[in-house]
Amino acid sequence: TIAQVAKRRRRPLAEPYANNTCDGSFADGLAYPSRLQRRQQARWKKYGLQIDFAAYFDQFELAEALRDRLLVRTAKGLFRLCRLPMGARWSVLVAQTVTWVLTHPLAAKAAAEGATCSVAPMIDNVRAMSDDADEFIDIARTLLKRCRRANVSLSERDVSALNDAELLAACDQEGRHFSFLGETTFSSGGAVWAANSPNNVAKLQAAQDALLTSLRLAAPPRSCRHLASLCG
Repeated sequence: TIAQVAKRRRRPLAEPYANNTCDGSFADGLAYPSRLQRRQQARWKKYGLQIDFAAYFDQFELAEALRDRLLVRTAKGLFRLCRLPMGARWSVLVAQTVTWVLTHPLAAKAAAEGATCSVAPMIDNVRAMSDDADEFIDIARTLLKRCRRANVSLSERDVSALNDAELLAACDQEGRHFSFLGETTFSSGGAVWAANSPNNVAKLQAAQDALLTSLRLAAPPRSCRHLASLCG
């Protein structure tokens, strides 16, 4: 196992072997909007709400019949996985399908003619945005209500108790930073600017330090091609 200090848990390294328990080829075609597409969705949007589901895979209980197929051998014996295993391709498909169901009404609203809202359902992260206050209140309330009905736990403060004015003030992007999928967006002058989030920069720096140590380099590679040549 490896420690995830920020999340106060340990993750079993053997979990990717769960891919061998069933055919996951049906998930190969799972596609997501590119980073550029997500940036375009966020442009000129005044209001934004991001929801992060807490330990999302752990919120899915496995059927009893599946548990004997997912065993973890430890010094204390065999243990059965009772929750959706991290690292399995089919786990991603299950979680993403539930997220699509939760956000389906929002996607329908975003596709309607004249709508200014957008929704990005990305496994355990959902971002809903709009430039119209009334439209944003509608999609935000719909999303939060559906999450409560599905009994999905959120990792952030639940804003559903706020009144409309408080919700708009909390989700107004002007002059504020919002992080979504490793990218921080900052609204200024009516436009939304994007950059790597501080957490993402820290991860990239740690990866670079580990790579330089393993390659025994005194300075970072000058280009992607230079890096590829060093790695063989």
